[in-house]
Amino acid sequence: MIKRLISFFAGDRSARGGVLVTSDQEHDEVFKRATDLISPLTKMHGRQDSFPEGRRQSLFSGIADLHAVTAYNPQNWAAFWFKGKAYQALGNKDAAKREFQASFALEKQNPDVAREYGISCSELGLVDEAVLAAKHALELKPEDAGLKANLALALLLAGKISDAKETIAESLKASPYDPISKSVERVIGEVISGKRKQPRFVADLERSC
Repeated sequence: MIKRLISFFAGDRSARGGVLVTSDQEHDEVFKRATDLISPLTKMHGRQDSFPEGRRQSLFSGIADLHAVTAYNPQNWAAFWFKGKAYQALGNKDAAKREFQASFALEKQNPDVAREYGISCSELGLVDEAVLAAKHALELKPEDAGLKANLALALLLAGKISDAKETIAESLKASPYDPISKSVERVIGEVISGKRKQPRFVADLERSC
């Protein structure tokens, strides 16, 4: 019990809600309550827009519930993943990466787990981790053009320009009109031509050349 309380109170201060899970039934109920709060406020891939304060508090409440869930059941990879999505929506990149990493450590067969872990690494400029996670996700779902684009972006941020160019070409071959893939292709071309400096972080892509 002491270890569970330590694990729970090691979470984000703003997300502590005094929640404590002590049984499997409570675990399931609190997990559902949390995911019902978080799911409508997040995007499948990437950060949501800014929220009114009331909706931010819903995310913090969901996080508090999920801290209690993972304190009781540290093997619940989905709870860590949903915490990552909530932090991602709130713009807390470090916390999102921590939770996605914990989810990925437990679940290696779900491409969305690897995808979000890789995205969170790219956000922080952890390019080697981002490349490995993006490759892992693509191995699980090799036909997914979006995963190819994610890998191309990770390779670009890692400075592996020729590999990035080859990978984004494969993505566009699978989905020629995908706007994200076309944007990544454009940035890669600008880096190769010298029009744009080599990006290191995802935020660099939003800056002028």
